[in-house]
Amino acid sequence: MTWPFADLWDRALTYERFVKESQEHCELWTGVHRLARVPDWAVEQAVAGPFASRQLADLGARVIKIERPGGGDLARRYDATVAGLSSYFVWLNRSKESLTLDLKRPEATAILERLLGASDVFLHNLAPGAIERMGFSAERLRASYPGLIVASVSG
Repeated sequence: MTWPFADLWDRALTYERFVKESQEHCELWTGVHRLARVPDWAVEQAVAGPFASRQLADLGARVIKIERPGGGDLARRYDATVAGLSSYFVWLNRSKESLTLDLKRPEATAILERLLGASDVFLHNLAPGAIERMGFSAERLRASYPGLIVASVSG
């Protein structure tokens, strides 16, 4: 006769191993989980940028998406499937916060400058040369904030 709950013992051992390995991973990922305390800033739209920063958000980072005034990311209006928002937009931007700044105005670029001083990551996927015209070239940001990871995504 087979004991009816024999597989529970195997699952219990698997669960104990899972808990132990999870604790080990938490110790290894302490640096990554620090991102949850320090905001990462993303000037992004459409697909490539939002998808890249979503990976950080899925890992526990606090990602704040900077959007233009008057409607934000164009992907917001692709459809109205999810509570009036585009399903595409919701999927790409889950777990993020949003801030509206008109980065064509000096007051807004000054605000972003202050925010980057206390950040770990700055990601953008604007058209080539756009971020540089705003004064946020990777070279200048690296010089001003040596600990800042600057990422430019295209595609």
